[in-house]
Parts: sequence; C-alpha cells; structure tokens
Amino acid sequence: MKENGFSMLELLLYAGIVSILVIMAVPKYDSAIVTANTARVQADLQTLDSAIAMYYAENGEVTKNQIVEIEGVKYAFDENGNLIKNAEKDGYKIDENGV
Repeated sequence: MKENGFSMLELLLYAGIVSILVIMAVPKYDSAIVTANTARVQADLQTLDSAIAMYYAENGEVTKNQIVEIEGVKYAFDENGNLIKNAEKDGYKIDENGV
C-alpha cells in the first residue's frame, strides 16, 4: 500500500538543505549591502567634488558659508574650510545672494 505525502525523514532532510543554503546566502547578502552603500558614498563624493569644481570654475573661489545644494542636500564650508552637510540645520542660512 502506497502512502501519499512526504515522510518525516524527507521533510527533515529538505529543511536541513534549506537551512544550509540560507546560512551560506546571508553573509553574501550582507556583503553586497556594504558594497552597494560604499559605492553610493563614493558616487556622492564624486558628485560633490564635481559641483565644487563647477562652482569654482564659474566664480573663481569657494568661500566660507557658501551653500551648495546637491540632490536636495545642502552643503557649506565653515570658516576653517571644513565641509558641513545639511548646512541650514547647522545654522548656515541662504540669503538673497545665495550665501
């Protein structure tokens, strides 16, 4: 007489195989996320570098408290030449001249 369905041994075997595949896949997924985030940061920095170079080419200098907006994020340089992200949140305001 033939029984329908899977035996308990077969189910445990399949569960073990799936568990091994998951254990192998999760570290690769985490690594891919880190790689993608790193690439995004590098691309953002290149975009920022290009924007600063374009501003410099048009105006001849990059001044302190000058705000540059890239993809909705505002960057500014403080009096020491340090780059500040989200410039308006840190007290830098844009007046009618763009500074």
